Amino acid sequence: MGARSEGILKRAALGAAGLGLLVYLVCVKYIKPCEQGVKQTIIAVPLMTGSQGYEKRVYGGGKYYWVWPVLQTMHTLPGTVQQMSFNEVQTEKEQRDYLYVVSQARIETPDNFYVDMDADIYFRITDPVATILGAGPGKQYLAVLDKYALNGLKMSLGASQPEDFFEVNAETGKVKRIEAQKRAAATLTERMKPFGITVEDVRIRQTIYVADVQKNFEQKSIEDQKLRTNKAKALLQENTITKVQITTQGKQAAEVRKREGEAYRDAKNGEIESYTTARHSEGDKLVALAKAESARLQNEAYQGGGSGALVGLEMAKNLCNLDRIIMPVCGTQNNILDIETMTKLLSGEYTPKPASKTK
Repeated sequence: MGARSEGILKRAALGAAGLGLLVYLVCVKYIKPCEQGVKQTIIAVPLMTGSQGYEKRVYGGGKYYWVWPVLQTMHTLPGTVQQMSFNEVQTEKEQRDYLYVVSQARIETPDNFYVDMDADIYFRITDPVATILGAGPGKQYLAVLDKYALNGLKMSLGASQPEDFFEVNAETGKVKRIEAQKRAAATLTERMKPFGITVEDVRIRQTIYVADVQKNFEQKSIEDQKLRTNKAKALLQENTITKVQITTQGKQAAEVRKREGEAYRDAKNGEIESYTTARHSEGDKLVALAKAESARLQNEAYQGGGSGALVGLEMAKNLCNLDRIIMPVCGTQNNILDIETMTKLLSGEYTPKPASKTK
């Protein structure tokens, strides 16, 4: 009995494990991290499923979810950025992972020329419920994208001239192609919004023009080059003339300033000379007046008391140059050794006595 019970328990355990594995494989749905899911109830069963139709809830990736087999199904859509590529070498539509490749886009410009364009559209499914309701489950959203993408590019890029795809906007300083790409992204986002798809960016990789447009471009390029060359030459000539004018004006201004400086210097030198002459004249006048005053004072001194003595002293100085003095041996007149008498004599104060008669 013990061995039999043990066998029954093992079989029961294996059956439970198999049943659990079967339930896991059938009822549990795993959504990849790069995906997002929308659950659809095919047959509504009370207390087991919700109402019939698509749920509004979006199931995130990287998790396991319970799905009743037969009664429900889980639709998955990409949650990352996808790329739709208009490629020159692609002749048929091809879908590889998150890259959807189609043939080149042909855009008609306002002047009725055609431009073949390699472009990339980067988009993301932001509302999976709207995508499934508008386009359908699975990859059906690609058909909607294929339908509206080319028309959106034609609408947004068709307003540009062929040269706008490589010229720079003179007002904004930006390449016109960049502005056209932004317009295209905004237009496609507006068109794809009802389908829960947001276009994040549009990139124009290459533009191929028809022969007539290419010929016009080459001719226009030559004309533009000639025009730029002529403008550059005219600007160079204008700058040269301006340089000569500025140089001439500078020299003239320098010469004027030099002459003004010389005139100012001469004026100041004249003022200095005039001032010096006036001061010298005043000094000479004062010196002459001082000398005249000195002479006057000397004359007054000679005419006052003691002037005779001064005259006598001056006259006595003349005697210093005499080598010999002859003196009378008799009498007292003109005795040079009589200092008092000689001083009075030389000064004119001496009155000679009358000579006495000899008896």
